Amino acid sequence: MSATGGYIELDVQLGQSWAVGDVPWQALWTVVQWQDCAGEWHDVIGWRGSLDEANSAECKKVWWVAREDLDQGPFRWVVYRRRGGESLAQSESFDLPHRVGETTSVGISLCQ
Repeated sequence: MSATGGYIELDVQLGQSWAVGDVPWQALWTVVQWQDCAGEWHDVIGWRGSLDEANSAECKKVWWVAREDLDQGPFRWVVYRRRGGESLAQSESFDLPHRVGETTSVGISLCQ
């Protein structure tokens, strides 16, 4: 882990039924959003992209958080079918890691 910041990690549960005839996990698109004081959600420009890795039923996405951004919130993850596609799921709101070296992990299930 970096000694100068923290990480946020998205864990996407796909389940056994994911794939055949559906969008491959590599096409899924993730976006982190922040919430303003009026309750509106906005995309974080630098925190959007495809998933990093997958095993048989779970995928992950990790972003680095700079020291000056630690302990801020609320944020949420949104998973889309593909870039520019329909939203499949969104996470509960969360705060960024509180201290240097911490990881805030958030889960989303796409199991049907």
